[in-house]
Amino acid sequence: MTITEIKERIEKNLGDGTSAKVEGLEGTTDHVQAFIVSPRFEKLSLVEAHRLVMGLFQEEIASNELHAFTFKTFTPEEWKRRTGIASPMR
Repeated sequence: MTITEIKERIEKNLGDGTSAKVEGLEGTTDHVQAFIVSPRFEKLSLVEAHRLVMGLFQEEIASNELHAFTFKTFTPEEWKRRTGIASPMR
């Protein structure tokens, strides 16, 4: 699975207004870090948001195709408060 495929899966499945910045760590595509901003997280707890994202990659994690996947989730308002910009990827 490529970095682009991971980004596209996140943005497609979390819906309109979602943006993700995904980076490969250690020069591989099986160690990945992501920053995800989505209005979908607005009514979810942090645990629920993380379960939602992890659920998108259950197969790849189980098969070890995606060995290490770290990510941070933000609502658009959280991201704006934290950074002063509307979205990290656009």
